[in-house]
Amino acid sequence: MNLVKYTDENEITRAAYINEVVTDPRQGIPITIPDVIDGLDWEAIPKEIHNALMERGLYSWDDVQKQQTAITGILRSVLLRKIIALYRMEDE
Repeated sequence: MNLVKYTDENEITRAAYINEVVTDPRQGIPITIPDVIDGLDWEAIPKEIHNALMERGLYSWDDVQKQQTAITGILRSVLLRKIIALYRMEDE
């Protein structure tokens, strides 16, 4: 069995195991990850990012340049815990 990655018709990267008989990855054994497209609350995420930017005082480009790692930290804090929660829910 070989692991093959491919892009579906919706431009989503997928993965599947295929063998020498099954050469089309769409017909192989799918490998899945948690559904981040439908599993994350995409309405709440921008609000959380906005609030974190305000809390850190990132009001202007000058502020961002002075605190270059702040945006990375904000994105990590907002997105990382939500993605980890999706993985944990899959294991339950």
